[in-house]
Amino acid sequence: MIYYSEQIRCIEEEELRELLPFLHPCQAERMERFRFPKNRIQFVLGCLLLRYGLIKDYRVLQIPRIEKEEKGKPFLPEYPHIHFNISHCEKAVACGFSHSPLGVDVQHLVPYKESLAGYFMTAEERAEILSGDKEQGFTRLWTLKESYGKCLGLGIGYPMSGTTLIHERSPQGHIMKSHCKDGFWLSVCGWEE
Repeated sequence: MIYYSEQIRCIEEEELRELLPFLHPCQAERMERFRFPKNRIQFVLGCLLLRYGLIKDYRVLQIPRIEKEEKGKPFLPEYPHIHFNISHCEKAVACGFSHSPLGVDVQHLVPYKESLAGYFMTAEERAEILSGDKEQGFTRLWTLKESYGKCLGLGIGYPMSGTTLIHERSPQGHIMKSHCKDGFWLSVCGWEE
């Protein structure tokens, strides 16, 4: 299940203080370390989407503690059977849930940049992107690549330019889906439909 919010600009920083009781104390402390207000808002919205999904889908009412794996992927130590992933960008915040590892990425539209494309795209992917709407294709592929890396628990620390992901399956057989919303792409990689 995926939950997302486009309401980033509707929350003022002063309102964040009212939302802190809904966060684990460690999350509230982490929120304070963000330098810019928009990052604090994105972080809190991600935590609230996590809480919402845990309550709605799993009936988990307590505020969970979040820890990180060695490479930084977050997990819930008290609920090892619940996998989740959070992503945010300028326009949206998303949180996905599954019974197996998954990765979620959300990104507002960004212009095609040849230098960046060479860093993370295969030749097949570049050819496909250049044959259509470059901005849409570039952003969609970036979110697919990020969601795949997050699903693996590696972030972008895998050979991106050697992994073709333009199809709806990863090399290992993960199911990959992308959706274009109002000015952003949302992609998910996991084992479940």
